[in-house]
Amino acid sequence: MLGLFVMLLAAGFLSVQNVIVRIFFQGNAQLGGILPSDFEHTVLFLQTRTLFMVIFLSLLAWRIYPQAFGEIFQARSRLKFPLLSGIIYFITVILLYLAIGSIPAGIAVTVFFIHPIVAMLLGWWRNQDQPTLFRLSILTSVMIGLVLVIPELQATFSSEFTFGIFCGLAAGFGFALYAIAAQTSLVEFHPLSFSLITFAVLFLLSSVTVFLFPLTISQDSWSPLLIWSFGSGFITLGGLLFTNLGIGLVGAPTATLIGSTEPAFTAILAWLILQETLELRQMVGIAIVTLSIAGLGLVKK
Repeated sequence: MLGLFVMLLAAGFLSVQNVIVRIFFQGNAQLGGILPSDFEHTVLFLQTRTLFMVIFLSLLAWRIYPQAFGEIFQARSRLKFPLLSGIIYFITVILLYLAIGSIPAGIAVTVFFIHPIVAMLLGWWRNQDQPTLFRLSILTSVMIGLVLVIPELQATFSSEFTFGIFCGLAAGFGFALYAIAAQTSLVEFHPLSFSLITFAVLFLLSSVTVFLFPLTISQDSWSPLLIWSFGSGFITLGGLLFTNLGIGLVGAPTATLIGSTEPAFTAILAWLILQETLELRQMVGIAIVTLSIAGLGLVKK
């Protein structure tokens, strides 16, 4: 029961984080809409948010696992995969934020949740496994759900909605690659050490990008930017901690099962806070993807 509660908290925290990003870039007349959801402002938000996360993680590591800093500095020859993970994660997060800033949060996260399917396909390819009928049915169900989520099948590639769908799908592919690189890294690194490296790379790359694409931000926007970034970083860290704790309590398959509720939670929160409405077919698509990923979580191999 405790593990179930912890994993639901993790899904809830990460869903809140998704809605925070949507509010920050789009919002409504009463709340949010701080900066435009273009590439430059997305990277700026990522930079300030990651700065707070590096600070939070450093304090947490100092309190819980002080060996993390020595482990990082003494592992110069073993930093290849952690650094690669950070680079992939940097691209993935930007794509996901662009998706959330362009289309309703529930749809963006649902499309992003193609990453377990991509990871499964990559696993088949790497291990030369023969896919089972059940897994093929899961893959087919996810594809059907994604088609239902997209309301305008004839939309032009220049439309904002199509751009958001593309970014969400690309982020899903990127996160699957990140998970593979992270799995390799976590064999040799403590999770806190690995997380510190990942977010330090994120902050470095986002800072370089902000330098290369300088922005003029009004004085009135800096305080909201820092406040929203602080909240986003804190909530994301809470989601990650609850996820890691939940995996230890219930195991990875059950964690995947419960974590699959994130798209539905995100859609509900966006509806409650931002009054984002979805078509019936989109709600059915979100449900199909959620249940399909949940079914995948029941499979241990």
